[in-house]
Formats: sequence, C-alpha cells, structure tokens
Amino acid sequence: MLQTIRIVAIGLACVMGLWAQSAANKATINGSIYDPNQALVPNASVSIRNTSTGAVRAITSNESGFYLATFVDPGSYEIQATAQGFAPKTVAAIVNVGTTATVDIVLSISETTETIEVTETLINLAVPTLSTIVNQTAVRDLPINGRRFQDFAVLTPTVQIEPQRQQLSFAGQRGVNSNVMLDGADYTQPFFGGIRGGERSIFVITVPQSAV
Repeated sequence: MLQTIRIVAIGLACVMGLWAQSAANKATINGSIYDPNQALVPNASVSIRNTSTGAVRAITSNESGFYLATFVDPGSYEIQATAQGFAPKTVAAIVNVGTTATVDIVLSISETTETIEVTETLINLAVPTLSTIVNQTAVRDLPINGRRFQDFAVLTPTVQIEPQRQQLSFAGQRGVNSNVMLDGADYTQPFFGGIRGGERSIFVITVPQSAV
C-alpha cells in the first residue's frame, strides 16, 4: 500500500510539473459583458479569434456576464460578443505570454453597424509576477556578445549570469534550477538542469540570435 501511495504521489507531481510547463507559455483572456446601462449580460456568445493564425475559440458568458478563456496563445486577438437584442461588438487586444488580459465589452442596442475598439491589455494584478517582454526591436538592434538568444534574458529584472557555470540565474537561484522553454518546448538540459548545452552553451551557439 505504501508503495502504491508513493507511486501515485510521484505520478501527481509529474502531472503537475507538466501542466505548469504547458501553461508557462500561454495566457488568459477574461472579462464581463455589459449592456448600455452597465448591467451584466448573461449567456452572451463570445468569439475569440487570433488575427495571426485565424484560430477561433467560442465560449459563453455565465449567468453573471463573465467569460474566461485559458491556455491562450500570446498574440493579437479580436474578441466579439453577441447577445439577443444587442448589436455585435468587437474589441481588439494584444495578449502577452504569462499574463491575464481583462477585456470588458459594452454592447449597444441592436443596430446595423458593428464597432471595433482597440483597448490596452490589462494584467491581472491579483497574482504579482516579475516579467519582461523583449520585443523584436530589442532582439534586432541590441548588441549581444556571441549572438546567443539566452543572453536576452538578462534584460529581465532579477536575472543574471551565474559566475560558476555561466548559466542563467533567476532570482538568485542556481542556474541548474532554472527552466528554459523555447517556442513552448522544454529547452532544459534533462540531466544536469539549466539551459541545454550546459557550460558548452557559452562557446557553442545552440540557437542563434537571428532565429529569434
């Protein structure tokens, strides 16, 4: 029985670890649907479309007018809400990795026109996180010694190069304790930990800057 409990506990730990890694490169979109009088609109149809890939996710607001979409790929989106007696309303938003974008939509009484509004992405402050988005301009223009993609991580607060093994150190932790993901896939060295390539990664370019 004890062995069975241990096996189950190890299995649950592995599942939770895989879930955390799969969610690390995703985002969340949520919000509430209102009518012109700021009353919540229940059971509204919400369509979330990725403008880059064309992928569409259809969900429905609950009885409190709240909608939630988890495990969303980062990118540009158009969120459209429709409900009986109201005109469709579309709002554009940009969603960054690891963030929660709160996009509220106010519907108007049914008309023949459709309105598109652009709103800034709102980050859920209930769960404080330290994060930095390194945009394409920085990747293209900043000088990087060796042109290794991982060097851009030091632009993030609390990240530095560990002197002993030249690994990425997050918040003072050893480099072997860090988890590196590349395009949503685990890029961590499976045996020693740290970035794939280990100490050799400071001499050998595993993924060049031009590939980022």
